[in-house]
Amino acid sequence: MEISSIFYPLLYIIRNLFFFLVSQPPRSRVLLWVDLKHSDMEEIEKSNSIPEIERILCRALLASDVAQPKQRVLLELYTNHVLFCKEQHFNREQTSVLISIIKNVHQFNTETPLNNTDHCLTYCSELLLCHSVRRPPFSIDLFSSEQVTQILSYFINTYMRHYFFYKYIFTPEVQLDISLSYIGIPEDTDIEETAQTVLQMAKEKLRGRQNWMEKFNKVLHWK
Repeated sequence: MEISSIFYPLLYIIRNLFFFLVSQPPRSRVLLWVDLKHSDMEEIEKSNSIPEIERILCRALLASDVAQPKQRVLLELYTNHVLFCKEQHFNREQTSVLISIIKNVHQFNTETPLNNTDHCLTYCSELLLCHSVRRPPFSIDLFSSEQVTQILSYFINTYMRHYFFYKYIFTPEVQLDISLSYIGIPEDTDIEETAQTVLQMAKEKLRGRQNWMEKFNKVLHWK
């Protein structure tokens, strides 16, 4: 039996297994004042320095010690998005929602060590759509179409560009162990014995084929 006849079906099974292990994006919902409250946004608007913004975000969004490397990465992520909101002159409600969107997308991304790039983009788009169309109580018209385009462009050029960086930091490493069992060979047999057994079976099969060919040639040349 050729290796390809075993390898490709096995690869197909593994690929489908990974597909089912990657969770689907959760249902989008309104995120106004979920993480950054009105009082937090008042302080952020009054702050004029990055350390002051980081102090407010750390208190509102991070539960553990900011000295930890993972928490420092998250703090930088949120701070950069707050600065982006300031550059785009977003109001308090828009800034609060955008930070919550980034937080939810990041949490969804780091739920699995598997590649869920498409699902992250879909989830981010659905959350933005939920805050750009007036359809209470399911969605609100907080962002305009131009602002949605700006946010998606910034999200792709920042978070998605470093997607595997965040995946590497916040998810455990996956190791895939594959074991093969052969019919007629005990599972507790060591590698050398298995190799010898397989080789002996191949020799016997080849010897039987040669004997059959000899008999067949004799029949063809028999007069």
